[in-house]
Amino acid sequence: MSDTRTHLIQGESVLHRSLQYLLSTDTILTNLNHQAVKDIEEIKASYDKILADCKEESTRQQLLHIQEEHTKL
Repeated sequence: MSDTRTHLIQGESVLHRSLQYLLSTDTILTNLNHQAVKDIEEIKASYDKILADCKEESTRQQLLHIQEEHTKL
């Protein structure tokens, strides 16, 4: 086998391993991205619930205050 052919085969082997590494890295990054999106959606849902609860409590407090003021009249 000539040196040129040997070098080409070795180069193909390196390229193949590099491609496998890149595909593996891409898969890992894709999975991490999907998990991050899922986590963000869960955090947003939790935040939205907390915000709604706070607004409800604020409304309740305002109504109690109005009722107290009305009772004083």
